[in-house]
Parts: sequence; structure tokens; C-alpha cells
Amino acid sequence: MLEALDCPDPSVMAPRWPRTITPVQSMSMPNGAFMERCAGRLADRARREAGGAPAAQAARLAFARDPSPREAASAARFAADHGLAALGLVLLNANEFAFID
Repeated sequence: MLEALDCPDPSVMAPRWPRTITPVQSMSMPNGAFMERCAGRLADRARREAGGAPAAQAARLAFARDPSPREAASAARFAADHGLAALGLVLLNANEFAFID
């Protein structure tokens, strides 16, 4: 995963990180085996911790905030149609998860 994202070798001094964008980078987050495992673990944790609303709990865990009623309803519908692990993958690829504003 780090190779796909051009992470510099930690044993070599790198004062600047080269900015590159490749198809491997854009596809590794939504389709990589590592991210699928992370999404599955997020789904497992949400099931364990959430009483009756695991989709809302998954969003809460991913974003460190309570989802709005609209977000919770949308997440529940998506999880019902595609599974909680698929919702986890969507959440882990959301801009809110990947970037700090």
C-alpha cells in the first residue's frame, strides 16, 4: 500500500516527497486487499459495539462524530443492500476520512 502511494523509504533521507499520481494509486484505496481487510474489521467492530444500528456506528467510528439522521439512514440503506463491509470500504474512501479540513 505504501509503495503504491509513493511513500519514501524511511531509511533514506527525503527532504521532499515527490508528487505523483498513477492508476495504481487511485485504485489501491477502493480495490486493494489491505483496504478490504480494514473495511471488514471496521464492520466487525461496528457490529460488536452498535446495538441495533451498526451502519451508524461504522460512520461514527470512521468520522469520529455522530452521523446526521440523513447520513445514518443512507448508510443503513447501503449496508442493507451491499453489506456492512462494503459500507466500511465506502467510509474509508470518503474525503472526510482521508483528509483533514
